[in-house]
Amino acid sequence: ARKAGHANFALAALNQLQQLLQQACAAAGGSSAAAGWQMQLLGGDTGAVQQQQQQRLRGWLQELVAPEAPWLLENVQLKWQQGQQLPAFRELQALVAALQSQQQQQQQQGQHDGSSSNSERLPIALMRAQALAGQWMAAGQFSSSGDSALSAFKAAAAIAQEQQQQQGAADSHSQSELSRLHCGVYFQLASYADQRFKEIEAQMASPEWQKQKQVLEYKEG
Repeated sequence: ARKAGHANFALAALNQLQQLLQQACAAAGGSSAAAGWQMQLLGGDTGAVQQQQQQRLRGWLQELVAPEAPWLLENVQLKWQQGQQLPAFRELQALVAALQSQQQQQQQQGQHDGSSSNSERLPIALMRAQALAGQWMAAGQFSSSGDSALSAFKAAAAIAQEQQQQQGAADSHSQSELSRLHCGVYFQLASYADQRFKEIEAQMASPEWQKQKQVLEYKEG
C-alpha cells in the first residue's frame, strides 16, 4: 500500500498490527483467563496443549516486537512518505542503534543455538536500515557532512559482504533474495561514492578553490 501511494491503507494496516500485538502481549501475560481465547480456537483445554500454545505465542511475539521486525522499518518509511521527515529520521536512527545493540548483545552471548531465522533477520534488518539512513542523509537534509551518509552505506555493504560469505547453507530462493538486496546496497554505495567524487572534482575546479590554492602555495613558498 505504501509503495502504491495509498498511505491511509498502509497506516490503517500498521495500526491494526500494533493493536493485535498489544492484545497478544496481554494474552501472553501468563493468566489463564487471558489465554482462554486460544483454547476456544483449539477446541481443547488440556494443560499440555495450553502450555504449548503459550510458548508458540511468546515466540511469535518475540519476533514481532524485536528491533529486526520488518514492520518497524516499514512504519518509519511510511512516516517519511507522509511528510514527517524529521521524526522519521530520528526513529530510523533509534532503530539502527537498537539493531546494533541487539547484534552486539548476540555476539557477546554467542547466540548460535540453532535460531538461524533470528540470526539471519537481524543483519538483514540492520543492512536495510543503514542503507536507508545513508539514502536519507545523502539528500543533505540531516547531515552537514557527506561522511555520515558514506559511513552508513559502507556499513550496509560490509554486512552484505559478510552475508555473502555465509550464504552456502541457504536455499536457492533465499540466495536469490539476498543477492538482490546485496546488489541494491552495493549500487547505492557506488552511486553515492561517484556523486561525492564528482562534487569534489567540481569544487577543486572552481575559481574560488583555485584562488585559495594559489594563496596557500604563496604562503608556503
